[in-house]
Amino acid sequence: MKITARIVFAFMWLLLVFATGCSQGPTVYKTIQESARAGDLADVNRHLKKGADINARDGDGMTPLMWAAYKGKLDVVKCIVTQNADVNAMVYFNGKARSALMLASDNGRLAVVNFLVDHGAKIYEANCFLPLTALLAAYYHADVAKYLVSQRNN
Repeated sequence: MKITARIVFAFMWLLLVFATGCSQGPTVYKTIQESARAGDLADVNRHLKKGADINARDGDGMTPLMWAAYKGKLDVVKCIVTQNADVNAMVYFNGKARSALMLASDNGRLAVVNFLVDHGAKIYEANCFLPLTALLAAYYHADVAKYLVSQRNN
């Protein structure tokens, strides 16, 4: 009798765990910046359909484009840029100003860098605090630096 009760208990526990795990819907983020940072394109689109400001800044001063570029989320970057996001907006922290292009360059996100440059991001835009450009931000990423140098006449 004890074995049967244990088996039934174990079965019910597994059923409860399975049912709980399967009933969870997709992750829904509170802000479009959180969605972009997570790379959740469906949730970014949900926020846009609800009228979210594509250039809105979070508590850190980051726009959705900046988060997506920083994290290397190319599909989200493409979506946001097609919604007329400001590709040259700057965020200021630690005494430095950074654009989405600089954030992508600093993290070696070549595909994102390429897309942003093709859509008007300024390669040689220096910030007002330090002479930091996307090229300098790419210091540790040779592939990104080579690409940016190849675009010097564009």
